[in-house]
Amino acid sequence: SFALRAKEHPGIAFTISGHTDSIGSHHESLSRARVESVLAYLEVRHQLPRLRFVSIAAGAGQPAADNATGAGRQLNRRVDIRHADFSMPAVIYRQTLEQTMAGHTAQAFKTLNVWLHLAPQRQKLLMLFDPRLDSIKSGPRWAAVQAAVRKSYGRYAQPELAFLLDSLWAEDQRHRTLKYYIENLGVYLHDYDEGATKWDVDFPASDAAIAVADSVHFLGMQGIIEAEGWPVSSAVGERAATAAFLVVNHHLDTATLAFYLPRLKQRCLEGEAEWLWYATMYDRLQVLKGLPQRYGTQYRRVEGEEEEYELFPLEDAAMVDKWRDELGLGVLQKKKCDQIVFNEP
Repeated sequence: SFALRAKEHPGIAFTISGHTDSIGSHHESLSRARVESVLAYLEVRHQLPRLRFVSIAAGAGQPAADNATGAGRQLNRRVDIRHADFSMPAVIYRQTLEQTMAGHTAQAFKTLNVWLHLAPQRQKLLMLFDPRLDSIKSGPRWAAVQAAVRKSYGRYAQPELAFLLDSLWAEDQRHRTLKYYIENLGVYLHDYDEGATKWDVDFPASDAAIAVADSVHFLGMQGIIEAEGWPVSSAVGERAATAAFLVVNHHLDTATLAFYLPRLKQRCLEGEAEWLWYATMYDRLQVLKGLPQRYGTQYRRVEGEEEEYELFPLEDAAMVDKWRDELGLGVLQKKKCDQIVFNEP
């Protein structure tokens, strides 16, 4: 039976979708009730936790048969269960969001605590920044969640510094790429969730507000570097160490970049930082000084085009790939592009 096979493979997740015929109204609530009935049965009779299921109230939108006949309508009043290629943490995080949005705070915390035990360590901090959880971010239960996230940094040689730097990474990326990482924490069903704004993550801010935030972050990072030196990846983790590069690189001051560039280079020589960071900071400094870049890391928006970018001028187009190779970087794609892809550090 399905229940026996599901028990034999406890790491597999499923979608469970409720459907109705086209007669009458309240299709969504009816299909949701069908799903709940089956989930309750599986949980009570077969001890299959509902945490393994992504629930879908499909309504009358996906008929399996012709609604013009009684037999067809009967077939359409159904529940489908399908194997899903989702990670279990992503399934459980979606349920946490659904429970939070429904106002089921106690259940949301129970589910969130399960997620904290299963989620990869690097995802746990992202959850703290998720605005979709704002309604439960208070009180002792939320304080316990925060404490659990901090405790997860105990794997690093400098756990407190690792947590602080990772938090600065998230703050630096708040108005840049953070939304994408947070949105990817939970399962997203394109066929059902498209256009549903409740799943969107957004951190709106003006350019002026972002500039102020960048300055504040730099002051904090400056104090950390003065006290601890440039962060070491092996002691705090790669993403946390990336925070120093990002925060300094976003402080658009040539004297500042010139001061920190040798420190970053030394960490690269020690194998404790990425040469791409050094190349990017070097090129950023050159561009800010009105000089051509060496490694081809800096792009600018093409005038008159909203989503098209081109390289800033190169110091020597014939030498750029040799210089990049010396740092272990790949061949430069010297062409215009209509999309810049940022990978998570």
